[in-house]
Amino acid sequence: MVVEELHELLYPKKSENGYQKKYNGQSQITEFSLEDLEKDRVDSDTDVPDPIPSIYVGGKIFCCKGEFGVLGGKQKAGKSSVLVQFAASALIKDTPDKIDRNPISCSYAQNKPVIYIDTEMGKSKTKAFYRQVQKFLGIDQKIPQLLTYSLSEHFTSAERLNRFKSILKHYNDAHLWLIDHYADFGSGVNNEEASNEQLQWLNALAKKMDTTFILVMHENPGSSDKLRGHLGSEGLRKASGILGIVKDKKHRVHKIECRDLRHDEDFEAIIMEWDKARGRLVPVSSDKAEEVRRDNPEEQEKEELRSLAKRCLLDGSERIKYGRLVDRILNHAPSVINESISESAAKRRVKKMKEYGIIGKDEEGNYRLCSS
Repeated sequence: MVVEELHELLYPKKSENGYQKKYNGQSQITEFSLEDLEKDRVDSDTDVPDPIPSIYVGGKIFCCKGEFGVLGGKQKAGKSSVLVQFAASALIKDTPDKIDRNPISCSYAQNKPVIYIDTEMGKSKTKAFYRQVQKFLGIDQKIPQLLTYSLSEHFTSAERLNRFKSILKHYNDAHLWLIDHYADFGSGVNNEEASNEQLQWLNALAKKMDTTFILVMHENPGSSDKLRGHLGSEGLRKASGILGIVKDKKHRVHKIECRDLRHDEDFEAIIMEWDKARGRLVPVSSDKAEEVRRDNPEEQEKEELRSLAKRCLLDGSERIKYGRLVDRILNHAPSVINESISESAAKRRVKKMKEYGIIGKDEEGNYRLCSS
């Protein structure tokens, strides 16, 4: 990657054709020449490389080079502890059984940096993150490739963003970026235009730098597992993969749930528990995993509703009005849940699907699939 090209993306200036590129601001378009447009045209002869997987979760492709993935969850769900596993895995040399042995497996960083940026907690928490990675790897010495930054003491999103840009420029060859959390670089998760540009900008960065970003985003409070605001909605559309981290207080476990994967099929929820001696999350035994799954009616309900929604909305390829969605639920319920239901029961399922963030409604009143 040419450093000048990255600088232009980080600090854009007005181009000769009159297109003013801005991040978190207005974009003014005049006109593009055919020569400019030719760069965007793709056909069957276009030389486009195949995606290169960079992260596997549960044995499935979560993210590829040049893309970003999203890690969602409520507060205190264990998102940072899961990020420790991403960082540590990228610092372990690849072996034939690396993917099979670990629920989270990142491609080996070799001598390239793995960078963790914390925008929420204080420096003590960032230091604890570093120590957890050391403990995971079973070492006491510093890890040259692991760079951890705490930006929580910088009060404005503009200052945090400028520092993030400087880190990007200085370490433009980094193998993996872990951002905890990405919303703190923007003007608010509910600013639709800014949220769209915030993720489009990062998507372009990932491709230009040929790297992988993992973005932590919060979910809405309550029973919904929908990511917060327009930033979360745009993340659902743009991310290579979306994981949900759920804390089960009753069984004292954490779950890594598959919300959406673009390059692979879904995986069964990974159930983990905190191992005090190892200082990290570890997979539970098969017996305990089965016990947790049997004793979780809410999760069973979610899975049933997800299956029903995917059947009714053709795996996300269609948007339909409320009445038509209710009719489809009535038609598909016997094959999905093995029983016929009433119209009022179908309407209750639509309400539940919305509460869980499985479906959403656009401005025209059409219902769409939000997560898998």
